[in-house]
Formats: sequence, structure tokens, C-alpha cells
Amino acid sequence: MNSLEVLNLYSPHQETLSSLLESRTQKNLDKECLLFENKRSYSWKEFHSWVCGLSHFLSSKKIQKGT
Repeated sequence: MNSLEVLNLYSPHQETLSSLLESRTQKNLDKECLLFENKRSYSWKEFHSWVCGLSHFLSSKKIQKGT
């Protein structure tokens, strides 16, 4: 499968990291996304949840684009 065929497996996103993560998560909810030190794996759902939590934390500290 070439790169374009792989990209076409997923819904289009708005060229932001958050929309890219969202489109991949919807398609791969329980599939492995991240393997840490060959010991602990995280699904797309778990990774998405962690990223959302981090985003909310950073927002609560007034950390945003450009700061």
C-alpha cells in the first residue's frame, strides 16, 4: 500500500494536530497507537484521552498558541 492509499483510509482533517488525532482515533479506537519501551502499549482511545487531558490542563494554566 502506498502513502496516498493509507491516507485515503482516514477521513479528511483540518490540517491541525488535534483534527488529525481525532480522525485517526475514530478509525482505530482500540488499536495500538503507542508502545512505550516495549512494555506498555496505549490504544488510540487511551492516547486521545491523555492528549485531551493535557490540553485541558495547559488551557487551565493559560498556556496557549503563541505563549
